[in-house]
Amino acid sequence: SWDFIERPSHLVMGPDNLIYICECKRTDVFDQSPSAIHIVTLEGENVAKIDNRIGHLHGEDYRAAHAICVDREGSIYIGDVGQPPKGHFGLHKYVRV
Repeated sequence: SWDFIERPSHLVMGPDNLIYICECKRTDVFDQSPSAIHIVTLEGENVAKIDNRIGHLHGEDYRAAHAICVDREGSIYIGDVGQPPKGHFGLHKYVRV
């Protein structure tokens, strides 16, 4: 049981054998806390968390992450169904540096 994730909506295993999980916050009682992406080991250790506050630095955010994909270079793609103005529909890409 992983109790550090609230309302997971999708997960995939990346090429690095880590599990990437979309977390979609409840929109009916939205408390302004961001949706997040968790990167977890097979043993359940949460090694990283990316929340939509990072996107604000680049002029975008996501509120309702519903799909995730990781390519072989480690870039993370998030499918978002958030409602404007608090979120944007579409695809967000985060590149590993």
